[in-house]
Amino acid sequence: MKALTPDGIAPPFARYSHGVEVPAGARLVRTSGQLGLSADGSVPEDVETQAKICFANITQILAEAGMSPAHVCHISAFVTDRAHMAGYMKVRDLFLADVTVLPTSTLMIVSGFTRPEFFVEVEVWAAVLFSRPIPDRSLRPVRVLWQLAQFNNAPNQRATKEGACNAYNFKHRGAGRQTTES
Repeated sequence: MKALTPDGIAPPFARYSHGVEVPAGARLVRTSGQLGLSADGSVPEDVETQAKICFANITQILAEAGMSPAHVCHISAFVTDRAHMAGYMKVRDLFLADVTVLPTSTLMIVSGFTRPEFFVEVEVWAAVLFSRPIPDRSLRPVRVLWQLAQFNNAPNQRATKEGACNAYNFKHRGAGRQTTES
């Protein structure tokens, strides 16, 4: 990812980037908004502890996808009062402490959440480049047939993907194209 901070605009006034370029071919993960709800169902009474739970949940979701905070390209956060901004931002900055390309960030003050004891909600977008191409499972039979055709053909014959596709279609979809003679 690449941070985008043009010279012609004021620099970010907190720990974020004005823009982030996600390279083509990246795998994306988007989390739902995470609230300060502990695993046991309890809700802490302060915004900082709620924010820690939000970011801990996000870290676990990212880990499930093989990602980390370093892969976050955008954070959206919502707090119920301007007084909650400092506590949230302190925890956000800890979450981003080891990140070299800072994500974009949106922070909004909202009138409330589904339950009045919630003070903060956080959601993220994350992106990572594939280390190797993920195989297209829908074409697997064609690739296998093409590889078999290459192996089984006489040395002076050349297998083609078109031939493998035709063999796949013949085997799995019937006799293939019907031709009519006039």
